[in-house]
Amino acid sequence: KAVREFNTSTQKLTSLTFPLADDVNVAALASYETRVYIADIKGNTIFRTTRAGSAFSTPAEWLKDDTSIDGAKSMIVDGNIYLLKGNGEVVKFFQGVRQAWSLASVDPALTRADAIWSSTSSEQLYIVDRQGKRVVEYSKEGALLNQYTSPAFGDIRGITVDTADKKLYLLNGA
Repeated sequence: KAVREFNTSTQKLTSLTFPLADDVNVAALASYETRVYIADIKGNTIFRTTRAGSAFSTPAEWLKDDTSIDGAKSMIVDGNIYLLKGNGEVVKFFQGVRQAWSLASVDPALTRADAIWSSTSSEQLYIVDRQGKRVVEYSKEGALLNQYTSPAFGDIRGITVDTADKKLYLLNGA
């Protein structure tokens, strides 16, 4: 497993060591403060490791219940973890436990999804539906706020959002 850190100040790329078992199947990776979270779909768990200086602690299982994370595609962390599954479901966790929470329906239904984005300063979640050429915007309470569609979106692979300027930046293509 190769995780690298790119320092934008020095423009240096450094390999990081996470002592994970060889059979771990990493589906998603997210960071929050000094911690990195790793979704392992083979082991059906989320690991957490903490940075201390230039090293990371041995990853420990963070998930405390038996919630299936099968189909995980992407996740973000803002104190809660929002784990996006390929079928469009978003599972919310707090302190390792699944929360009673769901997304409001959208038309057409969100049956496939490829990426999720949010930040600690954002009150929204953005979900990429590559096949539907759309981005669906929800509140962090799960309310549908908007959906943006365009044939020009093409093959959306990733997203980041400038909430202050109200702009979506979409990564298209392979």
